Amino acid sequence: MEIVLLLLAILALAIRIDAFHGILMIIHVFMALWISYRWIRKRPIMCLFLLAFSAMYFPNPIAICFGWIPLEYTTTREIFYVSNVMQMLGFDLFVLATLRLRRHHLFLDRLPPIRITNPAGAEVCIIFAVALCAVTTALTISFVSGLHVDIFTIPKAWSRAYGAHNIYYLSMAYSFGLLPIAAFLLVLRPLPLQVPYWVAIVPLMVVHFMIMRNRTATVALLIGIIVGVVLRNRLVSMQRRAVRKRFPFIVKLFLVAALPTVMFLGVMGKYLRTAYTIRDYRLTRKQWEYLTEETFARGGDLSFAVFLRHAMRLYPDQQPFLKGQSFYRLLFVPIPRFVWPTKPENTERYFAAALDPEFRRRNVTIPPGLVGDLYINFGYPGILGMFVWGLVFIRERYRNLSDVLFLAGTGLWIFHWTRGNFSVPVVYAFVMWLFCLLASWIVRPVTVGVAGQTLAGVADAEAAAARRTALREAQAAPAAQPG
Repeated sequence: MEIVLLLLAILALAIRIDAFHGILMIIHVFMALWISYRWIRKRPIMCLFLLAFSAMYFPNPIAICFGWIPLEYTTTREIFYVSNVMQMLGFDLFVLATLRLRRHHLFLDRLPPIRITNPAGAEVCIIFAVALCAVTTALTISFVSGLHVDIFTIPKAWSRAYGAHNIYYLSMAYSFGLLPIAAFLLVLRPLPLQVPYWVAIVPLMVVHFMIMRNRTATVALLIGIIVGVVLRNRLVSMQRRAVRKRFPFIVKLFLVAALPTVMFLGVMGKYLRTAYTIRDYRLTRKQWEYLTEETFARGGDLSFAVFLRHAMRLYPDQQPFLKGQSFYRLLFVPIPRFVWPTKPENTERYFAAALDPEFRRRNVTIPPGLVGDLYINFGYPGILGMFVWGLVFIRERYRNLSDVLFLAGTGLWIFHWTRGNFSVPVVYAFVMWLFCLLASWIVRPVTVGVAGQTLAGVADAEAAAARRTALREAQAAPAAQPG
């Protein structure tokens, strides 16, 4: 099917009719939903990316094709049609690589059930993550306050400015990246034992939002909770805790509501961030119109396709292509800027400055979108990079608990990466991977079944073995007594 869609996307270069483009993009959205439905139990990270990509990049051009919103005046119809094809080709190339070229069967549903034999170690990991977030938050507030700056009211762009304060903001960002993994371990525990930790985590998340004013950490935490809730009854357990064969009704209700909740929190986070900035929480008609436009028409959560069109307008006519700098600058990330003041910046800064030179002075960063990032670096041939990313996603495999923990923390980096940022999510993922390895070593997991078996099946097998042992002992007892 993806090959047919690829050919139709190429054909769309010649058929420049709004209805054709709109219907073809709707088909791509349904394709993402169908693949996710079939593969979510096997390769959930791949499915999460496809859902994120289709939600971020297709709603805006679809709405324009059917006349629901106007095309921005800065974009020509020529750029609009070509950018639509670029988005669809990118999707198709990714799917072609990640589905057709896979060579392993280490899927999530093939991972044997895992039992954590050191619950105390799991508690240590949870406490460490929560305490690290609390400490980095306190240090950041203390240092920024020492600069006579109100950390809760200073414009968001100030935190991205180069300076001594930047390292404190980074420490907060990386420490909160560990919370989804801690949340996964936390939901494996009985609910009453979780409450004290949530009492600490919830206020930390509120303060984090007030300081950082982004929604990624909250969404990532919710994804970690969802992964934990799903797998605690099927794949991962704490010692010999009783496992239910079926999801309780409240869990089913939670899982059904999870995706709409994530989307709602994303949009609500944008409203709260704007309301918090202007100190006006009234949901007026003006506020609602602004929120709708920002979400669907100006490069918001459901309109990242706008940035590809801006990139095609600016590069290479007004700005030179970056020629791969967005990717090889990852090698320079460990070098402090005070050692190398002219160290290459990330694509978000270059792109924002290309859109408006004033943005550079204000430290504004704007992600160009995943396909836009490839275009800014390599031009039209850059779309082949989506095939390369598909090859990278082939590496998604599940062999032990550390892989499951990494899945729980995926929400932190995958949305950054899908938005068109490369180096930051790679560093996030690397730090999180190290913590996953450490946590897995501390909690001492063991496999207790075979591939494809659930924890309920393991519990049944263990109960049956215990009954057989008891029966043999009962039968042997009379023979052992003296006559």
